[in-house]
Amino acid sequence: MRNLKPFFTLLLSCAFISGFSFENSQYVSIESLVKSGIVSATVNGLGGHEEECVEFTLTNHKADSTYVWIEAGRRLESYDKGEQDIFLVRNEKVGLGPGETKKVAGRGFCCQSKKAGPGEHSKFTIGAMAVASWVLLANLIDKYHFPTSPVQNAVWVLSNGHDIRSITPIRGRPTIRLRECVADILEIDLPWYSYGYMDSEDSTELFSGVKDKIVAEVPFSVPRRTMITGQIKDKSGNLLYQSASYHANRGENVYFLEADIHDWAIGEYDFYLMEDFGTLNQKRSFTVVADEIIEPEGGLDEGLIIDG
Repeated sequence: MRNLKPFFTLLLSCAFISGFSFENSQYVSIESLVKSGIVSATVNGLGGHEEECVEFTLTNHKADSTYVWIEAGRRLESYDKGEQDIFLVRNEKVGLGPGETKKVAGRGFCCQSKKAGPGEHSKFTIGAMAVASWVLLANLIDKYHFPTSPVQNAVWVLSNGHDIRSITPIRGRPTIRLRECVADILEIDLPWYSYGYMDSEDSTELFSGVKDKIVAEVPFSVPRRTMITGQIKDKSGNLLYQSASYHANRGENVYFLEADIHDWAIGEYDFYLMEDFGTLNQKRSFTVVADEIIEPEGGLDEGLIIDG
């Protein structure tokens, strides 16, 4: 397990440089402004469960300007208990003139995977801030702009107890910071591989829990230009997967593994990275586990909001 102190130091730094200065007292939390009656706010769905999927309508009731901070790390609560809440991952700074009304899009992700996605006219409260580690995670996402799917799965890992291996790498778009962040929050070692999942057959659910791929970025080095091939075998030595071979240049490289496992038995398997069809570069083991059955209010969902 890695030392968590550097991780949290990094995330605190990200929070400060993500575009919002906590020392700038000009901007005040939306929650504080709404409670004091200075600003009124409504939050409506834009259709969808990720990225810019909500819209804030803000009205300033003061006779002078007001500056609103909509924080990354805020969880918006759905009025419809059959639909998912939204976890915001982008800081928004909004200036309002006297009596002015303004609409602002919010970037967020659903955080209750066994509920339905919000609709175009879904309504939300302004909710409350999540626990500190979540707020820091949201600021990391705000800073690095990871791909949509890994971010959504990272949120579900924490909110619904999904397997951390559901956060997949995407070729050419690194997600290692995101995956390491979630592993450190959970205080677990980060597996070297991830799972891909089938789309849900239930239109009211956004996550199927049915695995159909193993995905990984595998660092390797070679002393010269070398033909590289990936293989997967079961524990009996049967070859189940072999990738197309390609030439890797001398030095440090990354092999991208993506193999279909949808009909494979639960159990242990070995991945082999081969040089020139006969020399072993490295061997790694992985496990195919049972498909996930996520309860509607499973995982860490109940602990997401700070009490009070």
